[in-house]
Amino acid sequence: MREKVKAGLASSRFLVQLAASLHWLWAVPLRPFRRAGAWIVGSVFRRYRHLWVRCTHNEYGGFVYWRGGAMILATGVALYLIPVVLGFAAQTALYFTTRNYEEVYLIQSEEIYPDDNVWAVRGCDRLPCDRDSSIYFRISPTPFNHLWSVVNTGWLFVPDDVGSGVPTGLTRCWVRSYGIRIKTLMRRFEIYPDALDISCRNAVER
Repeated sequence: MREKVKAGLASSRFLVQLAASLHWLWAVPLRPFRRAGAWIVGSVFRRYRHLWVRCTHNEYGGFVYWRGGAMILATGVALYLIPVVLGFAAQTALYFTTRNYEEVYLIQSEEIYPDDNVWAVRGCDRLPCDRDSSIYFRISPTPFNHLWSVVNTGWLFVPDDVGSGVPTGLTRCWVRSYGIRIKTLMRRFEIYPDALDISCRNAVER
């Protein structure tokens, strides 16, 4: 019985200390971030409320229900499009700062996410093809890749056409790509350069 009481007291003491530590973390180190977050949320809410009143009320100050419904739908569309637009802008900036056209040696391509039509391509940037020279690409149907393909080929971007053009085995290829090639980012966060076009020529004897 005494052992159970001691175990219960130890557990209670641990929970109290844990709660006190979390309260201190919330009250002291995170206070500036909480205040900044509250200010941002409050500012956005005030602006949205002002826009709501302006868009959903008539010239006499009366609320119009169909305008309110339209405002809710427009808000939902905007919340969906904002991440898409930001991602497109980020990819556009990344393309114009990191675009590359290089000769490499590719070994294999495979569709790793069939539902999203995403392909992975691996190879090396020089011979002999080993761990130090290994490189990787991703082929995915992003909005920017579609726009690039329409401008340069007249068609939407089709990852299957690009990925299936890589033969099995060590092959000399030209790859048009953009993105950051840092192995730490690849391994931890799966951030790979995007391949836009791959043109393979002749197989290489190992």
